[in-house]
Amino acid sequence: MTTLRQTFRLYPNQNQQRQLFKARRWHQYIYNACLAGRKHAWETEGRSLKYFDQQNK
Repeated sequence: MTTLRQTFRLYPNQNQQRQLFKARRWHQYIYNACLAGRKHAWETEGRSLKYFDQQNK
């Protein structure tokens, strides 16, 4: 099986740049919140959380 990769350059206008920035900020917020939850579980309970454990909360 061969894996192909394509790259594209984006030339967003100002409105699209704002939308991309907002999406990236939301992604950062969600990632950091999940990471904090995993760290808290490790520090308090001594166990690591998996993705599905966090999804079920």
